[in-house]
Order: sequence, then C-alpha cells, then structure tokens
Amino acid sequence: MPFDPDKLRQSGQQTDWGEPPPPGSYTAELTNSGAFTSKAGEDWCKFTFRIADGNQAGHEWDLIQTLEDKPALSITYRQLKAIGVDLDGVASLDELEGAISAYEGRRYLVEVSRNGQYTNTNIKGEDTQTALPIAAGARTAPDVPIDRTDLGPPNGTDPADEDIPF
Repeated sequence: MPFDPDKLRQSGQQTDWGEPPPPGSYTAELTNSGAFTSKAGEDWCKFTFRIADGNQAGHEWDLIQTLEDKPALSITYRQLKAIGVDLDGVASLDELEGAISAYEGRRYLVEVSRNGQYTNTNIKGEDTQTALPIAAGARTAPDVPIDRTDLGPPNGTDPADEDIPF
C-alpha cells in the first residue's frame, strides 16, 4: 500500500481512541469482552464495540460495567441481558467471561448519550436486521428438520403434467 500523507495527518489529529463516539444511535459489533477483578479487588466486565457503518464506522470504544453490589449493578444486569447472556447459568467470574465472549462478533444496536460530564452507552439489543457475513464453519442449516409435507405444486397445476420441459 503506498504512503498516504493525508491519512498520516488525520491519524495525528485522532485523540479519542477508546472514547465513546458522539451521542447517537449506532450499529456496533462486539469485538472483545471480558470479566475481571481489578487491582483494587472489585469485579468488572468489559465490552469493546466497533461501529459497523456510517460516518463513525470503525470507531472502537470500551464499555466497563461494575459487578459489585452497587446501584449501577442493575445497569450491568440490563446490559448483559441485552447482549443475550443467560445469567441463570453463571456461577463464577470465569463462567461469566465465557458466557459474554460467546457473543463476540455479533452486532448490536447501541445508543450513546451524554449526561453532563458522563457518557453512557446503552445496549438496546442484537441487530437482527443487518446482514452479517457467514463465518467459515458456521451452521447455516436449521437445527430441526423442516416439515415440507404441506408444500405441493402451485395452484392450478397438475403434478402429472409431463410436457413441462424442465
């Protein structure tokens, strides 16, 4: 790839990597996640999002949520449920990390807002409208056989009609 001085100059002006994008609604891919204990001994979970389209496409930021018994824990609960994590089957921090990481690579509808000096990211749910490329090895067939007994020939046609050339 040839040297591009404009891109070099633009990258020098970029100062907000890791910061949430401007307020708005976005389709963003969950690119990384984790659950961990901080140096202070508090448990947290982390989500890294990358905006999938629009003028902020490619912008990445981290969302850090507490797992401690604080008022914000209910927000963490809602965020995890919006991602799709089955919290009933989670009994440890390691299990939570595994449960969250299973959703990496999926796209979510997220809303970024500002409240004074604070920036909030609200995960609204999985984006089921945007077509994602099918990953190599992904299962594309349904899990259960499809009952096709009700599918017959189109109305007005005779299945015994043999002069159809195809």
